[in-house]
Parts: sequence; structure tokens; C-alpha cells
Amino acid sequence: MKKDNNIIQTIDIVDAMAEMTSAEIFCFKTIYDKVKKSIRYTEDCGRYKCKFDYIVKISIKDKQNQKKFLSGFKSLESKDIIRRIKRGYYMISPYMLIDSNGVQEYNEKIWNDAK
Repeated sequence: MKKDNNIIQTIDIVDAMAEMTSAEIFCFKTIYDKVKKSIRYTEDCGRYKCKFDYIVKISIKDKQNQKKFLSGFKSLESKDIIRRIKRGYYMISPYMLIDSNGVQEYNEKIWNDAK
């Protein structure tokens, strides 16, 4: 969710995905799949917590898929759904993913610093 003049704005993942082109879906899914692979569980006070990396390194060897990824990225970046944090590292908007780990503010800071 975005906070703009005390108004909370979120990105509806279903609406966003329904409007995506094939290149945008390829880009989003490539990043999201890498986020899912980073999931790890830790035990905290007898309870298991799920942790995962919001910022992931993407390296695509195939030239055709590279072109498709970059095309999708440019479009998703203009829609404020994906940002490049540094060369080869990408992040999905924290306003699009549900955060159950209490790190929303940290992710919002990284997101906003990457403008």
C-alpha cells in the first residue's frame, strides 16, 4: 500500500495481472519465481516464520528471453510495479505483495530509494 497524503493506495495484483502483456507476465513471473525460491523458514519463539528475499538477482542467458524480459520490465517499471534496484537486481513493488513478516516499512524504503 502507498501512503500519499494519508490516503492508502494499493496495487490490485489480479487487476494488474489481467492487464499485462505476455512480455510483462514473463518479466513479472521471472522475478516472482526467484522470490518464491528464496523462501526459508525460521523458528522464532516456538513459531515458524516464513522469510524470503524481496530483491532478487536475475540473469537470463538466452538473447530472445533477455529482450522479452527487458521489454516487459520497461513497461512494468512505467506502471510502478517493478524496479531495478541495481544492475541485475530487481524488486516487485511492496504495494503489490502481501507482507506477513513485518518488514513492510523496510521494503517501502528500498522501493522509494530506487526511484
